[in-house]
This record gives sequence, C-alpha cells and structure tokens, in this order.
Amino acid sequence: MTPAASRTTVLLDALAGYGPFFGCDSHAAGSAVADGWFPLAELAEDPAAVHRRVRAVRERLAARHGVPPDAFERRIAVSVCHLGFAARLVSPVLALAALHDLPVAPRLDTLRMRPAAGGTFPLSLPRDLLSGPGVEIEDAAEALVAGVLGPLGEAFAALSVSRHLLWGNVASAVGGAVASLVAPAPERAGPVRTAAAALLARPELAGTFTTERDGGLRRRSCCLYYRASPRAERAAAVCGDCVLG
Repeated sequence: MTPAASRTTVLLDALAGYGPFFGCDSHAAGSAVADGWFPLAELAEDPAAVHRRVRAVRERLAARHGVPPDAFERRIAVSVCHLGFAARLVSPVLALAALHDLPVAPRLDTLRMRPAAGGTFPLSLPRDLLSGPGVEIEDAAEALVAGVLGPLGEAFAALSVSRHLLWGNVASAVGGAVASLVAPAPERAGPVRTAAAALLARPELAGTFTTERDGGLRRRSCCLYYRASPRAERAAAVCGDCVLG
C-alpha cells in the first residue's frame, strides 16, 4: 500500500468512527461511476433527480406518521431531505479540518452518493481530496458552502421552500456536527468550534442563526418537521435548535 493510500485508509477509518454522518467511501478521481452510485451534481442539474429524492423521503415520513404520501405536506419532505444532504456533506468536511488538519475543498462534480432506504446515505469522496495537502480553512468553507451547498440549495428552493430556511438547515447541520464531535470528547471543542466558525462566517449563512451562551447555535428559521406532528403535539415536537423552541 502506498503512503497516500495508507493515509486515505486511516482518514476513512477515523471518519467512520465519528458516526454515520461522517463516514465516507472513496473513489479514484475520474473513474467510472459504479452501479448504484451517481454523481451528486445530478441533483443540482436535473430537477427530476431532486424530485425522486424528495419523493422517497416523503414516502418514508408519511409511512412513519401513518398517512398516504400525497397527504403528507411536501414542503416538510423537501426541507427534511435538504437537511439530510447538508448534514451529510458538512460533517466529514468539518471533521477533516478540525481533527485531522486537512481542510478540503470539495467539488460538486466529483462527489458521489448512493440512495438509501432510510437514515444517512453513503457518500463517496475522490481519493485525491484525502491524499492532498489540504487548503486554507476559508477556501474549504467557500468550496463547501458556495460551491456545493449553494447549487444544491437552489435545486431544493425550486420546490417552493425559502432560501432562508434552506441556509438555516446548513447552519443547523454545522451545529449538529459540532455537537456530535464534541459531546463524546469535550477536548475536541477548541479545534472543532474553530473550524465550524469558518463555515458559519460565510455570507450565505448571515442572519440564519444566533450563538447561545454555551456556544451552541439557535437557528432563526424552522425546518418545518414539527408540522408533521398532530397540532396538539407540535409545541413539544420542535428541534432543539429551532427558532420556535
């Protein structure tokens, strides 16, 4: 095994150890897309691809709540689907920068995913992203937020969900990744919060969150998921970082 391959294996093992939102597969840059995988860029370029992903989430959420898919509010499914993508993309990039001194600049056209029935979906990174020297943290933040999450957000915004809500999902994803990394190992707080600050400083996220006294985030929008609960139960169904909480 070459030193680069060995380093990639170590990084992938480490990411997997942080939890399901962090673990990734890898592929050779420019290699053929294997069966079951597809380029993440398709979501930004093909409205039908976004509709398929939202439909799958809508069906799953509807089944969970015991209603037909068409009776489940589509805007909730759009937001929940987008939040899942945001969390899945933010988490490994944040961990690499904070805990492995490897800020990376992902490109939408080189990332790949594989649809999953539920939970987190498999995500594959190009190996040269993991074997390279890394970039400045501000460049990593720009690449992820503007270059990857921006185009994806536009694809979801086309389904009648506000951009403010969608960027709030991204801020929420950053806060969730920080909590996942710091809760089991408080000694990580310094580097993790420093890396998160670079993401949160992006102009796209301005006005989407406030910082709590304990360092946590409270978003200034709602992901809408509370609306899936019966009206009488909605007050108790908001997320921990919700503006309604």
